Amino acid sequence: MYEHDGFLMGPERCIKKHWKGTCDACYLLKNEHVRETLKHTLTECPFYTSIMRAIFFNTIHIIDNDEDKRRILNGNEESIVKLHARELITGSTKHTKIQAIKRLNKVWPSIVGAMIDKIMCTRHQNANSDSPTQLNASAIYDSICTEIELYARTAKRKAEVKQNKLQIRYQYCPKEEESPIGKWKKEWGPLIFENNGRIRLRFKDFQDSPYLTIPQYETDADIQRRNSLRIHQANYNTQRTNSNQ
Repeated sequence: MYEHDGFLMGPERCIKKHWKGTCDACYLLKNEHVRETLKHTLTECPFYTSIMRAIFFNTIHIIDNDEDKRRILNGNEESIVKLHARELITGSTKHTKIQAIKRLNKVWPSIVGAMIDKIMCTRHQNANSDSPTQLNASAIYDSICTEIELYARTAKRKAEVKQNKLQIRYQYCPKEEESPIGKWKKEWGPLIFENNGRIRLRFKDFQDSPYLTIPQYETDADIQRRNSLRIHQANYNTQRTNSNQ
């Protein structure tokens, strides 16, 4: 999946109005023209992968397995996503060596789905020079957490409907640990808590994420200057295309 360009990414398929096939996050934040592919966005881009690492590290911190901690602390942090790409991009839990993912094998695909969805939406927004840029990693991280909480609430509601159906239609009351609600608590329990009836994740804020090194970028003035150049280039390319028609 991630070895090939997709989502209209890469120099052969890119439809951007400005520099085609260039990662906008790397250009705006680091002033680097890097070839943009799906592999780069999800395994190499320092901006997007820092968000993925924050989700991954918070999960490991909550499950609190010493072997998992050793794996991420002894390795190169920037290569963590590439090393565990199968788990972090496809959501696969089969044959994984990460004990936290094994423990959350029922809900891990939902966590990855929310993460990839928000990251790709952000990439599409940043690729459009007519849209405001989204380069706030904390805001993207918070939106991922909100979507995960939505998945947890939806799963709970489905479990409640199923349990009510068993009790009303079949007059059957399974043991608590075998009931739909009991299974939901077993699957989602380590990650969430309920506060005044609202389901909340136990994840820390992005800036406080355990084991995470927060990337340092240039000033907002430099980012805005490069974004102005990007918009100018897009307008120039649009005018030249119209004049050739």
